[in-house]
Amino acid sequence: MHSTSITVVIADEFDIFRVGLRAAIQRTADIRIVGESNSEPELLSLLGGLQPDLILLDLDLPMSRGFDTLLQIRQAAPYAKVLLLGYSLDPLLAEKLSKAGANGFLSRSSELAEVESAIRMVVSQGYFFSESGDEKELESVFRPIPVSALRAQPSLTEKEVAVLRLICQEHSTRDIASSLSLSPRTIESIRDRIRIKTGSRNLAGMALFALKYGLIRLG
Repeated sequence: MHSTSITVVIADEFDIFRVGLRAAIQRTADIRIVGESNSEPELLSLLGGLQPDLILLDLDLPMSRGFDTLLQIRQAAPYAKVLLLGYSLDPLLAEKLSKAGANGFLSRSSELAEVESAIRMVVSQGYFFSESGDEKELESVFRPIPVSALRAQPSLTEKEVAVLRLICQEHSTRDIASSLSLSPRTIESIRDRIRIKTGSRNLAGMALFALKYGLIRLG
């Protein structure tokens, strides 16, 4: 997150919704809209030149393929949080989308105060769920494992975690290097550090570590 403001990209099909959301959000001093898109291809193209703190993602974004779209977003902007937008979200679908990289769900009918709260919470704490209605049960889906449960976890840097997640998603070294703007040699070096830190003999051991500590989930 930037030191002065939270940078946000809005990806939604409807112009009127994006305009209204942008106007409301930009009244706040600590949240800044840096990009907008109305389709999946436009969003992925946009993320090629931006690394926002948060992406507000329409569940019904045109040309979106759901799970696959989120994986592509994770590759294009590995450090960005993703907050899903919609009117409702089935818990089973929420679990699948969470596994693909979504950090929470925000109802389109939310009031401005909740929108602002959701943006700040998902960026600072890594997840968001509504405090009322059926969305309450999504807490267990999007809430990360508590820090207290990770005390035994070897210390991985944010970049090492990003590389480990992409490795577990079966991306090649070249693809990971491209998505993180690093050289393949650097990715190989980071991979070796991860292997040593986690006490793993191979990629399977690294994947088991990531699963154990909630860095990835079974699909």
